[in-house]
Amino acid sequence: MEEFVSIKELLDKQNKLDKKHTLYQIQSNKDDNFANIINIGEYSNIPLVPVYKFNLDIFKCEIISFVVLEEELYQKHIKMLSLIVSDIKSNKIIASLDYVFIADCKINMNTLNNLKGSFEIVLNMKKNNIPEYTTIKKFETYSGKEESIYLLTEVLLEENVINKIIEATYTKCDK
Repeated sequence: MEEFVSIKELLDKQNKLDKKHTLYQIQSNKDDNFANIINIGEYSNIPLVPVYKFNLDIFKCEIISFVVLEEELYQKHIKMLSLIVSDIKSNKIIASLDYVFIADCKINMNTLNNLKGSFEIVLNMKKNNIPEYTTIKKFETYSGKEESIYLLTEVLLEENVINKIIEATYTKCDK
């Protein structure tokens, strides 16, 4: 049986660090094809910022703004926002839709401004306990703060996306 965590468990787990770490946030302006990586300081906790919560039938949804550790800057997809979908009864996370930045080149800690790249909305789910990432939409430019939140909710309601999440929910419940 697959192990799923609740949003609270995710926040608790990600919030605790063994020591102070420098945290960064990816920022961009509407219609820009680049992003800036902003050093927001040293913290012993990672402040994940809940942006919006809503229920959708059997799902509890929460949009969270991310800050990242330095090592996360070297991943292909760097999260900016996530729409986390959990089962309304068990509170266990089923999937997330992540609004991510993808740099065109390797990130150099000496050059964190005006990084050319693109943006994507990625569906993140587990299949047989293995993370599975599916690119749903690609953007050459940043959609904007409010627009990116709207896009995440719009993508959630697309038939192919919601059906995958529903299928995963009932598959888990049957086990």
